[in-house]
Amino acid sequence: MGHTVQCTDPPTIPTPTPRPARGPNQPTGATANAPRRHREICPEAVVLLRMAQAGDRDAFAEIYRAYADTVRRYVAARLGAHHRDATPDLVQDTFCAALVELDRAHDDVRGWLVQLAAKMCTRYARILRTRMIIDDQEGFRFTSVRHASGRLITST
Repeated sequence: MGHTVQCTDPPTIPTPTPRPARGPNQPTGATANAPRRHREICPEAVVLLRMAQAGDRDAFAEIYRAYADTVRRYVAARLGAHHRDATPDLVQDTFCAALVELDRAHDDVRGWLVQLAAKMCTRYARILRTRMIIDDQEGFRFTSVRHASGRLITST
């Protein structure tokens, strides 16, 4: 089944109503009067999402083809140059999570996939912060683990 998704980001839409007077916690200057971006939901993507939720594998494959590059760019930007080699794995993890969480997807398919990619990047960063100390004398047995908070957890 050949489905295609042809959605692009719409142009910036100005806020239609005037803004109220600024309080102490509201932005001032250029950002206060800047128009807000509103992303229109792509109807073709919603149709594909509903088909995928009903079990259509080809529809999910088309969602992958349509949004893999968006997810890849997001992940690469989050990881930076030092961990760029992990990008393909995190893109795969994102779409695996999307398949598992398909029933909880919302109509903004692009936004939903970027949210999942953000979770995968956060998990990856947490793993990088976790340090395992291996005791060579114990035959590569883990003797302690450094938690992401820096706390040392020992085990025997």
